[in-house]
Amino acid sequence: MRLVWGIVKEIYHQEDDIAYIAVQSAGFSGENHLRPALLYTQLLGMCKPGDKVLVNCTALDLRLGTGGYDFVLAIQNTKENQVLFDNQKLDNSMKLRYTPLQSNTALLEDEASFYHELLAEADSISGMPVVACELHSQVFLVAQAIKTQKPQAKLAYIYTDQGALLASISKNLRQAQKQKLIDWTITAGQALGGDFEVQNIYTGLLAAKHVLQADLAIIAIGPGISGTATKFGHGGVLVGEYVNATASLGGIPIACLRISEADKRRRHQGVSHHSLVALSHIALACSHIAIPEIKDEQVKEKVFAQLDESGILAKHICHEFASTKPDSFGLEVLSMGRPYSADPVFFEASYAAGYLAASFIRA
Repeated sequence: MRLVWGIVKEIYHQEDDIAYIAVQSAGFSGENHLRPALLYTQLLGMCKPGDKVLVNCTALDLRLGTGGYDFVLAIQNTKENQVLFDNQKLDNSMKLRYTPLQSNTALLEDEASFYHELLAEADSISGMPVVACELHSQVFLVAQAIKTQKPQAKLAYIYTDQGALLASISKNLRQAQKQKLIDWTITAGQALGGDFEVQNIYTGLLAAKHVLQADLAIIAIGPGISGTATKFGHGGVLVGEYVNATASLGGIPIACLRISEADKRRRHQGVSHHSLVALSHIALACSHIAIPEIKDEQVKEKVFAQLDESGILAKHICHEFASTKPDSFGLEVLSMGRPYSADPVFFEASYAAGYLAASFIRA
């Protein structure tokens, strides 16, 4: 970890619980001493130009995928004994536990919650369809297909905690909710900042069904996924866990395949090894899987061979699904920096999962 003190030079955008600022410091690596930083105002409050801030600049210095910005860790008090930030919440459930930024929050299942008794008794989601996605970008593609097919459907996104923990970092999510592409966001586990907070994915699913009365849920991490080029050392294993959780609560699990023609890494060509491992080894329950219409015969042959050799075709219920491009709802999504035109099969696999999920929505 690398921490550097700097001075706030400019606040160039603020929205909801996040601010985008420019910080100047001679401690930054390289010749550029002015860098962009993110400030989570829900955790630290707001700064002003001239304030001294402590930033975590590790990822940006290393040029990692979680880079692009430094992250503000603290704003220096200018007056002795001044309370810098106090949101006055009395909630005693903690997220980001045992870190310098641990934050008290209200969980839907807390004993003090209006919904406590409802969630204390609930043990089934009664056939609610749930789409298990690996990547944050897939969430919006699946949602576009669902809302194109069933525009009145109420859709909850259960945002889990092995990607970005703060939901406010996702510009796509903010826009998707404004456009009613996603009706509610539930942040589960250590993830924070959704419309509702829950303890884990199980209470997230139960809350989507019984508190929000959603017609369908999508479950996935926030932005950022890690991988180590090993069989099990990657975020994709979560798809199998989401399938198991959905099935254990009596829902209909639908797994969104990660397929690519454009990824230069061999392990992600055709069906990603993330999807193959999650659905062949981690998923103990049977799920529904949409396989998009693939026009390139070589790619199609490769995809079906991978699904067959991994045992997924035999283990799960696979549907070949035409995946025409749906309404974008004003949200143009990139995945791994690529638009639809650069990797159409990736997008079409997500669209197919959304169209398949919509077919399970009752009424």
